[in-house]
Amino acid sequence: MLLPPRRQKGLHFPAERSVSAEVADGGLGVTSKKLGKACLSAMVRRVVESGERARGAQELLKLGRFDEAMDIAYEIEPLLYEANHLLQSASLLRRVGEDFLKGKSKST
Repeated sequence: MLLPPRRQKGLHFPAERSVSAEVADGGLGVTSKKLGKACLSAMVRRVVESGERARGAQELLKLGRFDEAMDIAYEIEPLLYEANHLLQSASLLRRVGEDFLKGKSKST
């Protein structure tokens, strides 16, 4: 049985790249499309990690190890919360980009 690695509460995850680091790699020409893509990429990583950990918690529940499964659930919750905010940011950025393009086409 493969269980997800345990993390201490309140610590950042050094293996994960932040959205700002992904955008910085793109250079100075940061557009709302690049920011939106970075937000979506980060969101997907968090959802995938949450799913992997949830499967581990499910296995623990089958074995009757409720307390350990509950610990994992508490650790997953901030990842899902962050994923939700990243999705909202990506959606807003997409709308900003569309509005910008509409305004640009009207001015020409």
